[in-house]
Amino acid sequence: RAFHFVPSWDGLDCGKLGHIVPDVKTGSQEYIDSLPRIRRDRLSELKERFERAVPEVQLTMRYKMPTFERGDHWACLGNQKHHISIYFCSEAIIAPVVANNPKLNCGKGCVRIRDTQEVPIEDLVDAYRRAMGVA
Repeated sequence: RAFHFVPSWDGLDCGKLGHIVPDVKTGSQEYIDSLPRIRRDRLSELKERFERAVPEVQLTMRYKMPTFERGDHWACLGNQKHHISIYFCSEAIIAPVVANNPKLNCGKGCVRIRDTQEVPIEDLVDAYRRAMGVA
């Protein structure tokens, strides 16, 4: 079954546009379930740890990726060609992750982890708490 994901839900009446909007939990789980095993396991663990760390977030699908939102704060989990990505939207939020894990490839607010690299789960959960505005 095909889903059409709307990049931004704000101000849209999806019923009038005729989009099929999936159940968000199902959509995010289908996204993760469609990945190769190592990435599926890594993103599933991150998703579970993020949900436990800050349970009052809303899980959405934005930019075709599972996205955690709390007010104006957000973080996304993504699968790319050669790595998984965790988007935190701010260099300041990921600065401690970069400092503790200098071999990680990081962008201006995202952490990229190749399949052969260890996932610094505790550092990422701490960054997630900061991204959600609770740390």
